[in-house]
Amino acid sequence: MVPLFAQQAIQVQSGIGFPALLHGGALYYWQDHALGVTVGSLPDEGSTLLCISPTYRYHFGTCGRLGPMPKWYFQASLHYFKDCNDSRVVTDILLSPRIGRDIMVSHNSGISLNLGFSVEAYHHKRYLEPRSTPSWFNTDIHFPILPNAGLSVFYRF
Repeated sequence: MVPLFAQQAIQVQSGIGFPALLHGGALYYWQDHALGVTVGSLPDEGSTLLCISPTYRYHFGTCGRLGPMPKWYFQASLHYFKDCNDSRVVTDILLSPRIGRDIMVSHNSGISLNLGFSVEAYHHKRYLEPRSTPSWFNTDIHFPILPNAGLSVFYRF
């Protein structure tokens, strides 16, 4: 197989999405593959949100006129998500397949858009103090499969 993208590159990015939140990270590209990680959080008074996401990408399709890489990609991510506040700690591990597209605005920079879903692989909730609501009034809503999306800007070295 002839590689579609014969050079190596480092991509730094910053963006917003779910479950990656407001995030920053880097990807290492070789041929039409990429491996990377992002770290995300959201400003939330009284709560700490953290998401660490190792990611694999495979680019496919036709190349754009501004860049040597195919525009479309498949992305698989593993998200370690932690939400802490005064009364509870929630830990989730999510698996997220996505399809995305890079829109190049110059030879080195662009915008990346992707859509997919997350499947919960692990969920743990620990209460730090007794709950004040009666046990018959459970307000915990839990979804093992969620839609997700992301938008990021990037620069490739």
